[in-house]
This record gives sequence, structure tokens and C-alpha cells, in this order.
Amino acid sequence: MSCKHDCGMHIWTDFYYIEIIDPVTGEVLPDGEIGELVFTTLRKEGAPLIRYRTHDLTRIIPGDCPCGSEYPRIDEIFGRSDDMVKIKGVCVFPGQVDSLLADVPFASSEFRLVVDRKDGRDTCGLEVEILPGADPGAAAAAIASEFRKKTGISAVVRVSEIGSLPRSEGKTKRVIDKREY
Repeated sequence: MSCKHDCGMHIWTDFYYIEIIDPVTGEVLPDGEIGELVFTTLRKEGAPLIRYRTHDLTRIIPGDCPCGSEYPRIDEIFGRSDDMVKIKGVCVFPGQVDSLLADVPFASSEFRLVVDRKDGRDTCGLEVEILPGADPGAAAAAIASEFRKKTGISAVVRVSEIGSLPRSEGKTKRVIDKREY
């Protein structure tokens, strides 16, 4: 639970053992690095969970909490490892793209991230619907800049009108990975 200082969620380590792992390799990561939350219940007898992979991405916040509690803290949930895609060695989550598009006034929330590999290098394309009346060139430049600022990687941004990206009745497929491994 979070304390009154609201700087992370304290984990009661007398009930849960937590780890943050690399979602791909399963390697335990040091405090402060973002990875997948794994926990083991320590007092549950009927149906114990041993190294339960939540697929939630977070980090253990290093250092002491201002409240004085000695329980470790985890940060907010940044996304899910089962939605994650690694581009040029950087983990990118659909939730991140959603969040950055919310900061661009003329961008809609509909997007598709297309990852490919050309000449042995990852490429990233971002297709985004923009609101009517927005300048397509300025919109693409602003979205590309915001994407680079938030993720650290460049994307070729293609903008289109509202309703042009595919919709589905279930969960929309927002990431298309065309790379062959």
C-alpha cells in the first residue's frame, strides 16, 4: 500500500517476496531498473504462489521512504510485458505511446506502431490519426519529436484522418512486429 507521502507502494516483505526481472531473459534486475514484477507469497498455505509472473512492468524504488518505513517500494505500473516490444534495444509499450499522444493536442488516441528490420537494423513507424483541421506536416513533426523525447528512439510518423486505422470489437492490435527472428 502507499503511504501518506505517495512516493511508491510499500510491499509487506513479511508476506511477499518480490523481484523485478527482465521479461525476456528472466534475469533479476537491480533496484531502480524497470522490469516485470514477480512475487512469491510467504504466508499463503492453501494456494501459494511461487515466482508468480504478473506481466506488470514496474521498478523497485531505491532508497528510503520519507515516512520512515523500511518496507521496499515499487513504482507505478508502467505497462505490461506481454504488450511490450523491444526496438533498437529499448522497451516500448503501447501505453507509453498512448500517453505521449495525449500530450499532442491535435493527435487522436488511435495509433499503430509498426516495427520492421531493414539491413539488419530495427526500424520504427508510427501511424497516427489526427483531428480534422490539423496541419499534417506539423502534426507528424510534433508527434515524432514527442516520441523521440519519451522513448529515446526515432520513428517515421505517418498521419491520417480519423477512422482510417483498423478497429476491432475486441482488443485492438496496436503493435505490428514484422521482424523475422
